[in-house]
Amino acid sequence: MIKILYPHPALLLKEENKKHIIISDLHIGFEERFVKKGISIETSTEKMKKVLIELIQQYQPEDVIILGDVKDSISRITNSERRELPKFFDDISTYSQVRIIPGNHDGGLKSVLAQKVILESVYGITIEESGLLHGHTKPKQDFVNLDRIIMGHLHPIFNQPSSPISGSQIWAILKVEKKYLFESSEGIMEIIAIPSFNTELTTTGFSNYRKKEISPILRRIRSHVNDAIFMTLEGDIIGGLNHVTRLI
Repeated sequence: MIKILYPHPALLLKEENKKHIIISDLHIGFEERFVKKGISIETSTEKMKKVLIELIQQYQPEDVIILGDVKDSISRITNSERRELPKFFDDISTYSQVRIIPGNHDGGLKSVLAQKVILESVYGITIEESGLLHGHTKPKQDFVNLDRIIMGHLHPIFNQPSSPISGSQIWAILKVEKKYLFESSEGIMEIIAIPSFNTELTTTGFSNYRKKEISPILRRIRSHVNDAIFMTLEGDIIGGLNHVTRLI
C-alpha cells in the first residue's frame, strides 16, 4: 500500500509488517551556487531535517529510503556539503535507519556519510511490487514483473504562466504499457515521480523545464502514457493526460 504524506513531498510504502518513508532530491548544499555569485541565502538543511524527523516520529517507519541526489554537486564534495551532510545523517540516523539509492549528483557521497547509513545500488531496489530508483538510469530488467516504479530526478513542477500556482511542486503519477520500458513484456506499469524533498529549490528559481529529457525512463514512455494524474503537494488534482508534455 502507498500513501502520499500530504502536504509533504514524501511517500509511505507499507509492506505486511514494515513501513518505509520514501523521499528524493534533497540537494543539500545547493545554496553554495548562490554564495559564489555573492547572494547569501539561508541553508535549507535544518528545515528538511526537522520535517523528516517529524514524519519519522509520526509514522515510525522501518527505514527512510532516499531516491538520490542527496547532495547538489555532481562529482565532488563542496565545503558546505562536507559541513552539513555528516551532521544531517548523524541526526536522522538516531531516529531511523537510512538507505540511499545514489543519484547523478552523488559522486563521492560515501566519504561523508554516517556509518549507519546504507548505500544501495545505483540501479535501485525492490520492495514487494514496487521498484525504487533515482531515475537517471534505465530500470533493471528485474523490475519487469512489478506493478510500479517510484522515482525522483524529475523535480516535477506546475509550468503554466497564467496560473497562480505556476512554479509549484507537483506529484506526477503515470500509467504506461510495460512494453515501452521492457521488451517483450505485457501489462500496465504505474510510474510515480516524487517532488524534491527540498521545497526551497523552486522558491529560489530552480525549474524542471529542460530542452533535453534527462531521464531514460521518461524518454521511453513520454509518447505512450495511457493515463496521468498531476497533484499539488496538498493533494489537489490539477492536470491529467493532456498535460503530460507540459508538466514532465
